[in-house]
Amino acid sequence: MKRKMQKMAKRVAALTATMLLILGTCLPVLAEDATIPGSGPAVILTDATTLNIPKTLKVTNPALAQVAGPGLQLSYTLASTTVAAGTSVSAGTEGPIEHVQSGPAGGLTLVSGPAFTVSDTLNASASGAANVKNIVLTTDLTKFTEPGIYRYTLTDTTTAETLAAAGVERNENFTNVRYVDVYIQWDSTGDLVVEGYVVGSDNDANGVLVKETFDTSTTTDDTQDASYVVYDTPDVFNTYNLTLTKAVTGAMGDHENAFPFAITVSDSGRAFYAAKGTAPASDSTLNQAAHTTALSTTLAHGNVYYIAGLRKNDTVAYTETNNTQESYSVSISGVTDTSEVLAGYAATNVAPGGTKAMSAVTAPNAQNVTFENNLGSISPTGVVTRFGPYAGMVVLAGLLMALRKKAKAER
Repeated sequence: MKRKMQKMAKRVAALTATMLLILGTCLPVLAEDATIPGSGPAVILTDATTLNIPKTLKVTNPALAQVAGPGLQLSYTLASTTVAAGTSVSAGTEGPIEHVQSGPAGGLTLVSGPAFTVSDTLNASASGAANVKNIVLTTDLTKFTEPGIYRYTLTDTTTAETLAAAGVERNENFTNVRYVDVYIQWDSTGDLVVEGYVVGSDNDANGVLVKETFDTSTTTDDTQDASYVVYDTPDVFNTYNLTLTKAVTGAMGDHENAFPFAITVSDSGRAFYAAKGTAPASDSTLNQAAHTTALSTTLAHGNVYYIAGLRKNDTVAYTETNNTQESYSVSISGVTDTSEVLAGYAATNVAPGGTKAMSAVTAPNAQNVTFENNLGSISPTGVVTRFGPYAGMVVLAGLLMALRKKAKAER
């Protein structure tokens, strides 16, 4: 009996061990938290399934604190990265090595690329103010079957033509490819969850992700080292301010007369600042909505009209009307690009009621334009021409009076 009980105990123990072994292969592994390498500014420690990667647009203006957006839609593609066998990441020289694999299709998807629209009001400064929007990615946990590090490639496909049309400039060192590692692990209930993301701009010879920072204005993080690179090199949106100055010269020029001007700004769909006599400042508001009709003003000698917040490719054109009874010699100066200087910019005589026009000139080349109206001293010939008829009438009247007196005397 004792021998039978011992045999039975051995069989139960063997069966138990076998069952545990079988069950062990079926139960989820409750792994410890994965160690995300570096844990510095390049690491986005979030368990959210939505990932926001910042994109910075640096906006400049010499005076305004706010300008309208450029009208730029940035484009991106996202795809699973083909990862070479043995690719790994490390938490440090003494940290664990974790292998990287290609992300499953649909595991990480692109929701949207950022758009800086013409309806946006962006911060600006003389040195450049940062305006940040997000590249939005989302993780679908149903596409993952086990814990691991999964890599995707995010590519900026915005064309040079798109940037140029919006007046946005890109740094020559800009790199349009970056990598996103998604860290997947089990939680305490046996479900797969996102532990975090690592974003990098390139791989080294061993396939290790070169991590990146996003905030280019701050480099004081103690965890940064030489391996960190700044991927988010901001695109730059330079905006321009213009002045139209009226000058009246010559001995006979009328400094008090206000000459009418029609001002046409290219219809870009953007708001901007425009005012007579008041220069743009940090507290100025964009008081002109996008328009298709010309602005109008009158300018006397020394008056200035200001336009501010235009894009690089926006154009402006001025037309002045001579509303006096004199013919003025009118010239235009201040256009800096000779390719945009036409023969009509030289001095020409403008008769009463006539006009002098400046062709449409791009904003950077029309920042300080002057219309100069000159009316010099009157020559003797000019006296005869202008006052001869009146003088003749006076002489004739005097002659008639003298003849009348003589006729009376003879009676």
